[in-house]
Amino acid sequence: MAIVKQYRVQVDVQAWTPQGKYYHQDLMGDLKTIQTSKTTSQPYGTFTLTFTLREDQGGSWADKLVYRTYVEIRAGIGSGKPPILMRGFVDAPGQQMQMPGYPAGPQREVTVSGRDMGAILADWQILYLWGIDPMATFFAANIPGGSDALIAQLGLNVAQTNPNKLLSAFIEKLVNGPTTSASNPAQGAVTGLRQVIPAVPYFIPKLTIPDAYQINFLSLQPWQGAYSNFLDYFASPPWGEDFVLDEEDGPWIVVRQTPYKNYETGQYPLRYNGTPEELGFFPDIIVDAGDVTAHDITINGANQLYTYYSTTPDLSSVTAQSYAQFFYVYQGSSTQAQIITPSQAQADQGNANDHVFAATGGSSATGAPLQTNPAQASQPGSNPYFDPRAKYIGIRPLQLTTPWVSTLQATFGPDAQKQVADLNTWLVNVFAANDRFSSGTITCHGFPAAKVGRYVVVSPGTITSDPNPWEAYIQSVSHEIDLYSNNATWTMDLGVIRGRVRS
Repeated sequence: MAIVKQYRVQVDVQAWTPQGKYYHQDLMGDLKTIQTSKTTSQPYGTFTLTFTLREDQGGSWADKLVYRTYVEIRAGIGSGKPPILMRGFVDAPGQQMQMPGYPAGPQREVTVSGRDMGAILADWQILYLWGIDPMATFFAANIPGGSDALIAQLGLNVAQTNPNKLLSAFIEKLVNGPTTSASNPAQGAVTGLRQVIPAVPYFIPKLTIPDAYQINFLSLQPWQGAYSNFLDYFASPPWGEDFVLDEEDGPWIVVRQTPYKNYETGQYPLRYNGTPEELGFFPDIIVDAGDVTAHDITINGANQLYTYYSTTPDLSSVTAQSYAQFFYVYQGSSTQAQIITPSQAQADQGNANDHVFAATGGSSATGAPLQTNPAQASQPGSNPYFDPRAKYIGIRPLQLTTPWVSTLQATFGPDAQKQVADLNTWLVNVFAANDRFSSGTITCHGFPAAKVGRYVVVSPGTITSDPNPWEAYIQSVSHEIDLYSNNATWTMDLGVIRGRVRS
């Protein structure tokens, strides 16, 4: 184990090349700086290692750490084996020169940069070919003797699955992948890499989208693209998120419903069918006031406040979409739809018993996908929902789609309605106070537990003057470890959103 000279800060870096070479102690002897960066909005994180320019018969470190070299970076505080900070692959070895001035003169060094194991998800491609007509594909997949490319690849019935099952099969069969055999020539991305570099670990799936949600199979079209794009499709903001998280037992593929808290209560809104609120969430990160060296925090502007939501499937385009400007209204039992604005709907209290509201309409009042009278439309948690503050803030609708809502039931059945209403309730609870949250950057002393996807809690009096702690969601983490001198330094920047005083 190679220990950096500064007390408490400990660093260890190892590398395995595709040519079967292993570097450790000699690598550590020339290492000068380590930089890593990770965010929830990109499929991969990045790292840069800087070395002194020393050459031997194998050349410099730019020559030794070739493209696709597998690297493990560890860093920690105190004694013992440092925890994993990042693991990944070299992309670009090279050299650079700095001019610090007289009397030192030109200082040449080697930089080796790369990406974490999320690079596999970004670089590898997936392709499955369904029938041209998705409805024909559905019938072919569900009649006796029917066959389908997705079933053949992932072993699933598309009409009876949920996001967790689909993504579990995707990771098992295509990302990690079975060993190639005569009977099964298919090979996953990691399986192929491990035949060249055995040290490369398998991905560990951490999938916690509530099982009650079903795949809207009509939104699954013939697909070609990066593995990461496939994950993004099933966990896209704001409802879901996906990222790779480096842990001791391996790289985790995290796919979950986004853990955003309500501003007033600080609680995670409950998910569908009473799903435990802690499912898929990680422990908070505690930062003492003395560890914070700088911060730049800004209160969100009003333009980030959504004041109107209506999330129901548009069966004509087979997506679930939020509608912006008006309701379809049916008077009594009439089948003739009248279009009114949210403001008109709120003002029309006198006809509450005569109107049925529906974001997509329907064949009649009783056949409308979702019913809400004008009085209910102004109550958070209803669908559609109209926030009265729009009178002075303005209407800022949230436009989004999701494959989480199944449309297999005839005329958009009650289970699907419950799924839509539940998602809408979650949206209202999470985004109703967007103009009061704060975001920005916190700079502090580095430690390995600070990772994306968690909440950071900062001691009172550090970010605000309030006597209560301040908390925010960690969206990005950047580390810089400087080994130039005898006293190593470790600085960390946390990019945070949804900051609030914890009551």
